[in-house]
Amino acid sequence: MSEFGRRDPRHRDNLTMSPRSVERVLVGSAAEKACPAPVLSYAREGRSPEFDAPWEGTTKLNGHYGDGIVDALAAVTSRGR
Repeated sequence: MSEFGRRDPRHRDNLTMSPRSVERVLVGSAAEKACPAPVLSYAREGRSPEFDAPWEGTTKLNGHYGDGIVDALAAVTSRGR
């Protein structure tokens, strides 16, 4: 992320970037990802149904992947897609 930072006047030889800008770059690099199934079950791991994770949301924003899967290389080499 330092590629997009600016000199930090309070800390010599360091860069800074606002949390909002970091979020924008990370979300901008994220690939949309649909939930894996209507319900992600942990029964094979010996867990009871209360550990199951139901699908909620859309491909663009959902309970499993949020805003998507961050592409770390894209995030540090461009301002996202």
